[in-house]
Amino acid sequence: MFRHSSTIRSGLNGHIKETHEEHTLHHHNAHFILAAEFDNKQGPIIKHQYPKSIPGFKISSNQSSTMNLASLMIPNSIESTPGRADFTVFILYKHKFKQTYQIFPITNSEEQENGSGTMTILEEDEGHSSPWKIPRDNHTKNPKEQPLFFVNVVSARRDTTNKRGAIIKSIALGTTMKKFRIFKPLLAMALDEYMHSNNDVRILIECFNMVNSLDLSLINRVHSNISLQNVLNSINDEDITLEIFDVKGRCLRSILNVNELPKTDCFGNKITFKQHHIEYQFSSFTPTVLPSTFVKIPLQIDMVDYDSIKVDINYNDHVLKFLRNFIPELCKRGLSASSWRLFVNSTKETKDTLCQFVISLSMFLKCFDFQYFDNAHLIIFPYMDISFIDEFRIEFPNNRSGLYFSVVGVSNPIFEYQHDVWDFYYDMDHDSLLTQSDVAPNSHSSARSIDDLTKNKTFKKMFQKNNSSGSLITSKPSRTSLMSKLINYLVDEQHDNETILNVLKRINTLQLLHLLQIISQRKSNDSELILKDEYIITYKDFIIFPEFFEYSSLNVLRSLHELELSLNAIIFSRREKYSPSEKGIFLKRALSSLKSLYKYVSINKTNMANFLNICLNYPVTQLLYSFDPIRSDFGPLDLKREFKKLKESDSVEGLSVGSAKVIDYFMSERSLRLLCLPLLLNVELDYEASNFSDSTILHSQFSHTRNENKMAAGFWQSDGSMSNFSSLYEESTDQAVSYDAMSTTFSFRDDTTTSSSRKEGDGQVNKIKKIAVKLLYRIEKHDVGSLLLKDRLNPMFRAAYNTLKEDLFDHESVRTSLADNFAQVRLKQDSPQTVSPKRQELLEDLDSILEKQETIRNQQPKIQKAVRPSILDALNQIAIPHKNDD
Repeated sequence: MFRHSSTIRSGLNGHIKETHEEHTLHHHNAHFILAAEFDNKQGPIIKHQYPKSIPGFKISSNQSSTMNLASLMIPNSIESTPGRADFTVFILYKHKFKQTYQIFPITNSEEQENGSGTMTILEEDEGHSSPWKIPRDNHTKNPKEQPLFFVNVVSARRDTTNKRGAIIKSIALGTTMKKFRIFKPLLAMALDEYMHSNNDVRILIECFNMVNSLDLSLINRVHSNISLQNVLNSINDEDITLEIFDVKGRCLRSILNVNELPKTDCFGNKITFKQHHIEYQFSSFTPTVLPSTFVKIPLQIDMVDYDSIKVDINYNDHVLKFLRNFIPELCKRGLSASSWRLFVNSTKETKDTLCQFVISLSMFLKCFDFQYFDNAHLIIFPYMDISFIDEFRIEFPNNRSGLYFSVVGVSNPIFEYQHDVWDFYYDMDHDSLLTQSDVAPNSHSSARSIDDLTKNKTFKKMFQKNNSSGSLITSKPSRTSLMSKLINYLVDEQHDNETILNVLKRINTLQLLHLLQIISQRKSNDSELILKDEYIITYKDFIIFPEFFEYSSLNVLRSLHELELSLNAIIFSRREKYSPSEKGIFLKRALSSLKSLYKYVSINKTNMANFLNICLNYPVTQLLYSFDPIRSDFGPLDLKREFKKLKESDSVEGLSVGSAKVIDYFMSERSLRLLCLPLLLNVELDYEASNFSDSTILHSQFSHTRNENKMAAGFWQSDGSMSNFSSLYEESTDQAVSYDAMSTTFSFRDDTTTSSSRKEGDGQVNKIKKIAVKLLYRIEKHDVGSLLLKDRLNPMFRAAYNTLKEDLFDHESVRTSLADNFAQVRLKQDSPQTVSPKRQELLEDLDSILEKQETIRNQQPKIQKAVRPSILDALNQIAIPHKNDD
């Protein structure tokens, strides 16, 4: 019998169903499980590796590497908290050519040397040009190996027979899953059993098999839908989120792409849906060594992927406080100083908190987004022992060149005096930040070895104080950036992690719009910088969300902004300044923006999800008209007062009904009203100003500032710079307008209009309304989009949309074929119709065909069946209006 090789079987994975044993053997959830302990003579050592030794860390062949690995699993000072488990995280990177793992990531130069003999595929240019440089998806041509994330639990137990006074042991589980923190409770219980079992390796094996007994393909499929996840974590509304994942609704089934919600995985493990979580029971696993209570604790996973790596800490407690200190220091650095090395020290916080802090910063840096950081040397060390310092110097020399970043977590104040390995040193315990400018000039030349430093008794006493001896930052930056200003508000108002992330996204999109304006006004587009690099260098802001930097996303963002500028000009500006031709330009721009958006969302569901994500994160663009995000000092600015002015302004932003709090107003949804405002445009805008009546004109005192004129010029270069705007607005702003009134006011057809209205079908306003209705209808057909329209759409806009949608589809139904509507046509008995000559010829032909069929039928044996009604009789009963010109 022929047997498939493992390579072929992996390719046939979709057709050959894997058995439970094969699934466990292939380690889909966990790849390795390790056990380590502290030996009084040797120090930290690796005790067990299962199911095999990690390539590159074999105990017999590479003693130094396994000792380094053990030191990551046995952090210092753990014996000071006996009986309390602590957690650390470390990452191993796979060398693609050597097929071994290593602690430091492989550099691009190493890959090029090892892969010099590999074939290079040349890509054709896509043919489109853009004023910004978008990086190619190099990760698809030369994919990096997924790193192994190890979640490690360590504990100390008092033992009077041990010279150290305590026994220290740890267990680490290695997986490529970024949601590795879900295994923390299971590992903590397994470690407790392991410490009481005299190092019984069977406990490790059963724990490993238990993790791999689950089929997590369902939750992995949900998390791998990046475009959907971007929408879900941008909603920031618990009510809508719960409605999306309501087990009785259709939205959840659509997201999972199933007709019925599964009750078990493919191995029989029970699955339960609770709010926006999936809960897995270990129903198919029967422990033999582990207590039976292990399988009674379910594994709960959030279906909304808020963070690429799940963290439990509140960003307000630590991360925002650090950013409040760190970003102003980045703003002080020159344009050439884009790279930096950061060490974070804490001796009071748990190692778990320290590691989560470093991981949170790495997520803001998008450290595991290979699409951006392919060309950067990046090192993320959630926890690093002092024994790694010399190797770190080799990997990260002080005089290195190129783009590089490092974020390292440590729990030893000795790192503060290793000035050659960091540019910034942050003390979490005292919320203090040191920079190289705070260090004495001769400190680098007097670097001493670790052994020399620890031999010095005075130096030891200095460490025991646990106080930073360096000078704290007292100098204020020359200006406060928008990011720093909003971070201060976030700290003061105390928001949750989801709100913080969405505020950072809106800052991203706002500054991106400003950067696109700058780029569009350049005479030459030969910048050597890709857009993300230019963004970081321009704003000194390392927090980026790559989904907004994609070419299609930039076009959507720009189209939305162009639509807003056009509507501000059409609806809220004075009318007496401009000619009809100028008004027509704004209508054409609004129509062009809507067409671009509609074309994009009509392609596929992914585009619709990306569009919704950008809409949910559309920022307060009015800030760009009054302030320059690069040069303006936001420090003395009272954003609460500025936002109040915006709400009172004659602009699209003036329609906001946001909260008085700064963050709540900054987070308020803007895109839906932007897409619905075109529904209220007056058809009279298509005609000359003399045809307008005062009753249909909304006079406005809105005047655009110099910055707004520059913004308009930047985005409308192809049409020339327009510094003046005009507007005509159909008079109907009362939210209490009845549905019947809206049917008359917002109808595409108007039988009482003047003779000029006969050209309405060719007008720009009518086209704008139609494309706006079609765009909203596409949103309504999307699972998440329909809930957003239902819960967030203004009642006036909803009435206008429903009226125009009904009218639009009534028009389009006329063009449908007779066969499609035959079942819905009301037949009129005994009412023969007068038809055109062409139709009469068609009826005569049908009559002839029926006569021939009747002749053939009479020649066949008669069968007792109901006679089918004559097609001719049916056609003769349809009421068809007579047209003389037919």
